[in-house]
Amino acid sequence: MFDKIIKLVSGAGNGFDEACLMTASNMLIGKGECGDKATCQCRLLQEFIIPTNDKMPDDLRCKFYGPLVYEILGTLNESPDVLRRRGFAFADWAVREIATIALSADGLQVEADRLKDLPEITDSESARAADAAADAAADAAYVADRSAACAARSAACAARSAERDSCLSVASDAASAVNYTADVVFPSNAVWEKCPEIILRVAAIGDRRPVETVMTGDELCMQLGTLN
Repeated sequence: MFDKIIKLVSGAGNGFDEACLMTASNMLIGKGECGDKATCQCRLLQEFIIPTNDKMPDDLRCKFYGPLVYEILGTLNESPDVLRRRGFAFADWAVREIATIALSADGLQVEADRLKDLPEITDSESARAADAAADAAADAAYVADRSAACAARSAACAARSAERDSCLSVASDAASAVNYTADVVFPSNAVWEKCPEIILRVAAIGDRRPVETVMTGDELCMQLGTLN
């Protein structure tokens, strides 16, 4: 196993020499055959990782997602409180960081600043306020015929899902906000380099359970080419 090169690809991969981030993480615990299914990883992270992994350019995927194969292990947690807090984190990031990048890049700095200056999303009330603000920003972008409208609307959906405790939808909406923003911003590296930050932030919320691995994170990173 340790003498082959693993390529991070769009799609789940074959679990042998090609893998997405989720599949590579499963390979680390000897479950490469499970593909991109969450085995011991947070289901919210799965919902976010799969669409962003697939959209991310090939030349950036290994750089930004390769080092995370170990970091998402053991993050599976079914506590309603933990899932809610993880959802709020995704929504806050989508509205106050990602949508603002799209709006600013599209010449809507006033709308971007309004979202950036919102209070952190930590509960239903702040999520409701962020939903309204992001929706207003999306409306302004539509009126101005700007592509950032889709990113802002997706961020609003993330806040709305967080308000309603639809945690899986929050992660999916946040991924949509990223993918739409990547279409607006050039170079897109400025967007993709943000993804590891939120993955690590969400993974740090709640307990992380120890899991038995068949190789170390460094060994897998060597195979992915993320370590020299």
